[in-house]
Amino acid sequence: MKKIIFLFYFPAILAQQKDSTATVEIKEVIINAIKASDRDPHTQTILTKSQLNERASGKDLPMLLELQPNVVTTSDAGTGVGYTSMRVRGSDISRINVTINGVPVNDAESQTTYFVDMPDLSSSVNSIQLQRGVGSSSNGSGAFGASVNMQTNGFSPKAYGQFSTYYGLFNTWKHTLQGGSGLIKNRFFIEGRLSRVSSDGYIERGASNLWSYYVHTGLVFKKTKIQFVHFSGFEKTYQAWYGVPEDSLKTNRRFNIAGTDYGANPLPWSNQIDNYRQHYMQLFVNQNLNQNWNINFAGFATHGKGYYEEYKADRKLLNYDLQTNSLTRSDLIRRRWLDNVYYGGIFGLGCEKNGLDLKLGGMLAEYRGKHFGNVIWCRDCESLDKDNRYYAATGLKQDFNVYIKANYLVKKKLALYADLQYRYVRHQITGRNNDLISFDINNTWHFFNPKAGLKYFISPSHRVSASFAIANREPSRDEQIDNKVNGIKPETLYDVELGYQLNKQRIKFEANYFFMYYKNQLLLTGKLNDVGNPIKINTPQSYRTGIELAVNIALWQSKKDKRTLLGVEGNVAYSLNRILNFEDKTPTYDADYNLIDSLYLITNHKATTISFSPSWVSGVSIYTEPIKNLSFKFFVKYVSRQYLDNTAAKERSLNPYCHGDLQLAYRLVFLKNKSARFVLNCYNIWNQKYESNGYTYRERYLNDDGSASQACNYNYFYPQALFHLNGGVEINF
Repeated sequence: MKKIIFLFYFPAILAQQKDSTATVEIKEVIINAIKASDRDPHTQTILTKSQLNERASGKDLPMLLELQPNVVTTSDAGTGVGYTSMRVRGSDISRINVTINGVPVNDAESQTTYFVDMPDLSSSVNSIQLQRGVGSSSNGSGAFGASVNMQTNGFSPKAYGQFSTYYGLFNTWKHTLQGGSGLIKNRFFIEGRLSRVSSDGYIERGASNLWSYYVHTGLVFKKTKIQFVHFSGFEKTYQAWYGVPEDSLKTNRRFNIAGTDYGANPLPWSNQIDNYRQHYMQLFVNQNLNQNWNINFAGFATHGKGYYEEYKADRKLLNYDLQTNSLTRSDLIRRRWLDNVYYGGIFGLGCEKNGLDLKLGGMLAEYRGKHFGNVIWCRDCESLDKDNRYYAATGLKQDFNVYIKANYLVKKKLALYADLQYRYVRHQITGRNNDLISFDINNTWHFFNPKAGLKYFISPSHRVSASFAIANREPSRDEQIDNKVNGIKPETLYDVELGYQLNKQRIKFEANYFFMYYKNQLLLTGKLNDVGNPIKINTPQSYRTGIELAVNIALWQSKKDKRTLLGVEGNVAYSLNRILNFEDKTPTYDADYNLIDSLYLITNHKATTISFSPSWVSGVSIYTEPIKNLSFKFFVKYVSRQYLDNTAAKERSLNPYCHGDLQLAYRLVFLKNKSARFVLNCYNIWNQKYESNGYTYRERYLNDDGSASQACNYNYFYPQALFHLNGGVEINF
């Protein structure tokens, strides 16, 4: 693998330092340029390491963000382990920019983040900042609903160790062992983690077997810090991503259609799995030039390789390059592979002086991906070349951006903010995909993403903010392939945010209004491609607007030690999510399932609701610590109706749902700085039957007289587990 890491090297930075003590704070510009500061006008919430640890009991990272404002989470297998995802303000994960230590995580081609490839990452995360809206300048794909900025590369100056283990229903396990050396001779440190998470899943055969490790090491001098971060995840999951058909939902809501293409096989295929490994490598050099100026460099590389396996019955061998004179169809087992590498370099230059916080930075990155498939078994085939690729495609994506951002504080009252980013994207896609569609696509885009705003400090406790931002997003690989004939346009978002914050010792309150106007947003239309997959096309006008409220009140505190005897934390979001002048198309097929272009059923909507965009989202947490180190927390989440397509039809929607969780925890301190925390989590305590995700498609069929039949709906849902619990212990030593 050539050019595996693109690094910046500066001999002066690595030179031996005269001062042997690490007493000066070394600014990390790359991270600080991605994260919003307290002076920036962006809408944000921050979860600290202690807050994450309270919820981290085996579920994937999106589930830990479930109670944040305007966030909706989902799990394919129903238990929060395996394939999980989230939406913010109705925007799915492919429109949420995710970074770790300022390094982009979203897959460069699909723009999706697969948290299943990073199991138990939350155990190594020091903080997560969730920015809603466009947010600050980001590396990687554009933030069209939110950005999630995770920081892992802080370190503990003192040696530590921790072991935790959890067990719950559906045979769900989580084991984590981690520790750190502390700062040795004020110079060197190393930290590490090893984790395993497994679950049988709520959905039948929805099992997950996940492993991961994390290593962080570095050298610290008075003005220089050099760090290396490496983490890796291995996942083996039985496929649960097809959902449960609507008719099965009423009789067996745990039914899994994956592996049931039986043919001559009498039972579901036992190896209908997704098997993937991903490695992340990051190298950072942070240098304070003087009291005001600092410079950072980073090199990164991400390599992933794996496949998913499927048993398919009665397949046309011609489509797999397997046709012989005597055999045209047969049962077979196929594997579809992805082998990719994403590498690049990032730089940041910062200056803080006289109320001015100035940052200049950028990124240069390249992605190379291989998509291919082979057949590893075929019934009755005379000979089989398992290495033969019946389809193969390659992708090359180059991404460059540069930005300058400034925040200037005027008389400690008014913070003025500006952020200008230029981004260049080139994407080449060649070959034939798994739907046997050939393509040769070469697209280049130039984006200018300006942002401006202000924050006014009325008093130390009260502040108001306003911002305006423009963001652009290139289409994904599949979106380009599906629209290779008629072409496709990038999307543009205009985002207005108005906010108010109250921050006192016992009460915190935030109110935010947003208006997000989209030009050429890519949305599902009901039109399908040659193999029946839904196609997204540009929709000229759409918008999201609403208000988000969040509050945290310590209602009752102990006078002796300020312990919270009763507290309430909650948020509620109301929004209107509309498409203007939307054209919905329902396809028609003949008896051989050939698409008839002249018989599309077309329905025009002057204004309709954007799919998967609930009007109401709210979360409430009631917490108490009646006795020192003994805590009780009660969580409630409510999500209103979500439509599966853009027609606002109730028969193609997710019902509103409300579920609650309960956590009991006790911390036993047995030696100085040594403790054990015992936790019991009860999920969905009132046994609510609900579905957090789904999909739909409609089609018509040709009648004998040449007319089209009535449209048939096919709905699929992702049920979540009923009442379940887990418990465990965390030992700090």
